[in-house]
Amino acid sequence: DAILIGASTVRIEDYGPPRPVEAARARRAARGLAPVPGMVVVTATAQLQPAARLFTDPSWRPMVLVPQDADPTRLEALRLVSDVVTVGRGRVELPAALRQLRRSGVRWLLCEGGPTLNAELLSDGLVDELFLTVAPQLVGATRRRIVHGELRGGPWVLELVELREHASELLLRYRLVRAGRSHLR
Repeated sequence: DAILIGASTVRIEDYGPPRPVEAARARRAARGLAPVPGMVVVTATAQLQPAARLFTDPSWRPMVLVPQDADPTRLEALRLVSDVVTVGRGRVELPAALRQLRRSGVRWLLCEGGPTLNAELLSDGLVDELFLTVAPQLVGATRRRIVHGELRGGPWVLELVELREHASELLLRYRLVRAGRSHLR
């Protein structure tokens, strides 16, 4: 139903609106989904540029989740180009935000990160599955990877649900379980 993404990732990767190809739109429609998923951006500071690529398509509006005490001037600018939802104080309270998304009709949510948002979702116990791609490239560790920050409630055990190969990449789908609850131990 929607893609969840952190504001830093929006800025760093210059995110734009989702543009699924026609075959993907048809698959989504066959599953009872909207042809194009919604986009939900999480930001504790409302430091997003209304002129950024994500906000420039007048036929499509992302949702922005911000704390109630975010800068009012920034919020007003964001309201012109997105649907702003306030939840929490000082930070976006993710459990409350996801409950609000559920009430608005979002049943399936895909988080594309970044690493800090991933850590917060995992720590709050809000992740059911992890999709991991192993690509045939070696890179240095100069940037943050999949999780950054304290990981409360761990360690997590991953149970492999599905494995696919595509163009020399391994596409891994894992179910997350709490330590001690896995049948693998």
